[in-house]
Amino acid sequence: MKSQTLRNKNQTTPPFDAKKASLLRSFEKALERKLTALRRSYPHSPEMVEAVIYSTLVTGGKRIRPLLAYAAAEAVGGTTSDTEDLALAIELIHCYSLIHDDLPFMDDDDMRRNMPSCHKKFGEANAILAGDMLHVLAFEQLIQQTNYATAIKHQMVQVLIRAALDMVSGQALDVVGEKRQLSKQEIETMYELKTAALITAAMQLGALTRQEQPNIMPQLTKAGKKVGIAFQIQDDFLDLAIENAEHTKSTYPRVAGLTAAKERKQRLLEDALHDIAMLDERAAFLRHLFTLMVERSI
Repeated sequence: MKSQTLRNKNQTTPPFDAKKASLLRSFEKALERKLTALRRSYPHSPEMVEAVIYSTLVTGGKRIRPLLAYAAAEAVGGTTSDTEDLALAIELIHCYSLIHDDLPFMDDDDMRRNMPSCHKKFGEANAILAGDMLHVLAFEQLIQQTNYATAIKHQMVQVLIRAALDMVSGQALDVVGEKRQLSKQEIETMYELKTAALITAAMQLGALTRQEQPNIMPQLTKAGKKVGIAFQIQDDFLDLAIENAEHTKSTYPRVAGLTAAKERKQRLLEDALHDIAMLDERAAFLRHLFTLMVERSI
């Protein structure tokens, strides 16, 4: 009964599509302003700057993390303008991680979203430096924003620091998984660190724009962990269609089996939705995003 109620409560409706499109248009403009300004600031490093712009703007992305920041802010009474700097910061960290993930000594991917990976287009040195710059720019974005008191800003920086550290730790475990098969528990830990940490941080940052409900942060943290793991399991399913037979990387479907992985993914989604059931109708878009993340086909 609980699962059916939650699904009925979170059915996709056209207004959500319109909201998502509007937020993405606004976000892309802000991101473009931020990054194209680097051409003026660093004219002596044009190739590295273009690597930053290419990997963040040209190859694009689903922008799930910025959307989650906006949705979490809306759920607690925040506004889009209040959240823009936070959404930018979280996406810059995410884009840096993708550049480094694709490098030959990491995941060794030559393509990113059907386009050459950063290191294939600009060389490994520029790719590493582009990732480094995006990492620093993310924290600069938080520190320089003026919407919040120093104490709140400090909390925001701490949230992003913790998520970035967890993400790196998860990537290290992923490297181990290239050498030996990980257990189901190790894989879930990897997903919690490498993927769910940044997803959770996006919602935590959004919630810090307003804190009308004192118990919102623990609930968002629990939900973020669960929906982040489910999101990564869905990525595994999507990747199965393009993997070759010799691919041996540790993933949840490969270790647990397709049926068990699908059941685990759905249970995590249902539990994540239940974790935020105490939120009112302002969280409808956040609930929609949870379902979209786990049931997407791309």
